[in-house]
Amino acid sequence: MIFDTSISAVTVLEWLLRFFARESCGKCTPCRECVFAAHQVIQKILAGNGRLGDLASLRRTAKMLATTSLCGLGQSVAWPLESAIEHFAEDFRSCGAQ
Repeated sequence: MIFDTSISAVTVLEWLLRFFARESCGKCTPCRECVFAAHQVIQKILAGNGRLGDLASLRRTAKMLATTSLCGLGQSVAWPLESAIEHFAEDFRSCGAQ
């Protein structure tokens, strides 16, 4: 996917997490619960309600998904989470997340 600078990485991440949450079969707890929880955190951040610890929480969620999900879908959620936080931290900070 290619986006210009008018699209926030946080917005793109919200779109991806919405997709993953809808596509999850729900068989394993990490995918069923963690994807939904990460999506909720991103929605709060986008609404301007980000708070201290959100990024650390998203990093822990990504690590848990990568190591404990039963299928590739759940495991692949970690990649955009980790990448967005690493490369677009300023987008998160502009929404109030830390």
